[in-house]
Amino acid sequence: MTPGSDDGGYEMTCIVAVSDGARVTIGGDSAGILRELSCCMTMGEGAKVFVRGPYAIGFTTSFRMGQLLRFRAELPPPAGEDLDRFMSTDFIDAVRQAFRTGGWIEDEKGRESGGGFLVGVGGRIYQVWPDFSVTTFGHPYAAVGSGLPVAIGALHALASRGLTSREIARGALDAAATFALEVRRPFHFVESPPFAGSVHAARHRCAVPAVR
Repeated sequence: MTPGSDDGGYEMTCIVAVSDGARVTIGGDSAGILRELSCCMTMGEGAKVFVRGPYAIGFTTSFRMGQLLRFRAELPPPAGEDLDRFMSTDFIDAVRQAFRTGGWIEDEKGRESGGGFLVGVGGRIYQVWPDFSVTTFGHPYAAVGSGLPVAIGALHALASRGLTSREIARGALDAAATFALEVRRPFHFVESPPFAGSVHAARHRCAVPAVR
């Protein structure tokens, strides 16, 4: 991830997410790449992962984008019985508005783009893509960034070993930092708060097998 850059620093980091069926743990590394100087800085705690209301968020792309998510975006709490629908509409509309107000929107022939990040809410993991698509996964874990190829394999291997979500996330980040040049220790972790929406939360928690 590149401070002060809008040139697609999406690859310069590693963010992982692990769900236990009720809460989502999101972990991130501390690398900040200065491409013009060909060097890597260690960023402070909370630079890439944080909690906003019911959401745990870990971002890639740009620190400015992450600051808009953390401090500018007015993210509404989940509403209704369809969490996937809510995330793809009300939630993403709030994200787009924050990016637009903060000057973090690219508009090419009427098609807007922003950046990439992971969101944990209600025991579910969502990935927001640069074109504002919102996707879920068939596994109780996910990874993004340059450390993804290593981290996702480590997540798969560790998920069946009876570890806690944080232990799994830490192991995946440790593997990524060992083999990916743009991933750097120390690691930081946040956990999504307990989910208040009972009916659709329970239903969606059953949609993806949990890490035990």
